Amino acid sequence: MNFQRTSPTPHRSLAQRLRTLALAVQVLCIVGAVAAVSMALSPLWNAQHLLNTDYSCAGHSLLSKLSGPPTFETLQRMVLVNVPVLVVQCALLWQLWGLFAEFRAGRLFSDKALQCWQRWGWGVAALAVLQPLERAAMWVAVTLQNPPGQRVLSVSLGTDDYPMILLALVFVALARVMREAARAAQENEGFV
Repeated sequence: MNFQRTSPTPHRSLAQRLRTLALAVQVLCIVGAVAAVSMALSPLWNAQHLLNTDYSCAGHSLLSKLSGPPTFETLQRMVLVNVPVLVVQCALLWQLWGLFAEFRAGRLFSDKALQCWQRWGWGVAALAVLQPLERAAMWVAVTLQNPPGQRVLSVSLGTDDYPMILLALVFVALARVMREAARAAQENEGFV
């Protein structure tokens, strides 16, 4: 008798190799969520560092445009400005969690995995749009306590904003192509 050992299909082999990576990504999602919440709330306990950050108003820090020490209301406004970005960041991490949960389960091209991938791409695009708005809103939030004429609104685009939108749209397109490929593969299996 000649017994031949069959090798796992490439699909199954890839799923097995992705399990460890998927677990690592899921752990990083948890770390990322904790870090995102901490950063969003950081004005309440570390306002000085944030105020010294360059928010791209001709190279000036937020502190340099403040007419006095930040009030508690100013710190609250700073936290509120961070909330929309925090929500999108957490949604992105949730989509990555779902995508890599599917990978860990060996469902590389499941409908859920492809939906998570596509939502992640749209979320990155939303984040790329929100970040310049957040920077502008932060200037208003901080300088609102200043007397009229000393308040600042600064709108700026960073060097990462444009490529981030392009990268996000590439991921959305890839997810759509992969969904169509998965649908075509399912149809082909039905013919065999």
